[in-house]
Amino acid sequence: MLLLATLLLAFTSRDRSILLGRQSSIDVQGIPRTYRVVGGGTGKDRRLVIALHGLSGDGRQFAYYTALHNAFGSDTVVAYPDSTAKSAADRAGWNAGFCCGSGWKQGVDDVAFLAALIDTLVADNHIAKGRVFVVGFSNGGFMAERLAAERPDLVAGVAVMSGTIGTKANVLHPASPVPMLLTHGAKDQRVRYDGGESPGDPEFDWQSFATTVNAWKQANGCPDGAGRAVSSSTQVTTVYENCKAPLKTIEYHNNGHVWDGWRLANVWTKRPRASIEVVHFFDEILANPQTVTP
Repeated sequence: MLLLATLLLAFTSRDRSILLGRQSSIDVQGIPRTYRVVGGGTGKDRRLVIALHGLSGDGRQFAYYTALHNAFGSDTVVAYPDSTAKSAADRAGWNAGFCCGSGWKQGVDDVAFLAALIDTLVADNHIAKGRVFVVGFSNGGFMAERLAAERPDLVAGVAVMSGTIGTKANVLHPASPVPMLLTHGAKDQRVRYDGGESPGDPEFDWQSFATTVNAWKQANGCPDGAGRAVSSSTQVTTVYENCKAPLKTIEYHNNGHVWDGWRLANVWTKRPRASIEVVHFFDEILANPQTVTP
């Protein structure tokens, strides 16, 4: 009981709401789909953030790891949807078009699910047009990029950590500008920074981070050039200028396949570093859709 009390005190009220509260569900194409949501209300400046978990995860786990609901303020509704459930043969995952797990293997239309979820939450919370954002990690990042590529009309901005534009055999083809934050760890061996097969997992031959960035440079109408970079001991942050939609990248020198600063055993962490980066990027888009800073 003392341990439970300590953990409850470590969490914010928004933590407790999302981690201990019940799931909601909607039916999409005859399949019950679940999600957790924190925040609400009718204020005219509210925004919606859809947060997509990685392979083998779920919405509640991702909420704990990232605490995005803490990083955003009371003006933001944060939703953590679940991919389709795992099966005896497949891990739980999103159908990003080229990967992974249950959604991909079963051909689930996760674009339709996310579109329906956005419509539901926009209506329920009176979210204004142009104030819907998506963020994802790993397989959730793949899915965020697929949504941006296929339904750019739904999103005002996207943030991806440890993602990719596809495999050598199957890639996404974004054609419309979407404000995009792309981040990756240089030591990532799961979805390799330099591309190629993951150790022990020859099923996927990933496109590199550079290829992913170039795909979004083209979609966002960025001119040739390296962009404006700012370096520190931990990362290189680059902003590409004179694009039709903002494009920003962060390359972490020492990170593997992680959400930067995520809370694992460190339950006292209220706002992981990567979550703060996401908030900063989305805030800048709302303040000035054509300008972001390193």
